Amino acid sequence: MRRSITSSSRTAASGRAVPFARKQDRKIELDLARIDHWTGTGAQMSDRVRALVSAYRKQAANG
Repeated sequence: MRRSITSSSRTAASGRAVPFARKQDRKIELDLARIDHWTGTGAQMSDRVRALVSAYRKQAANG
């Protein structure tokens, strides 16, 4: 299993990471609640991550 993380500029010195995704058996699971929380507090996604999250939301909405 792999986990994708991001870091906060406020905690960069401590090295603390913020988990938001897991990869297991070629399937990616995103924690949309955590993504919404962090983007709501000012976190910015890269273009690639934004596209991934958008596709994941569409897939989750379709069942």
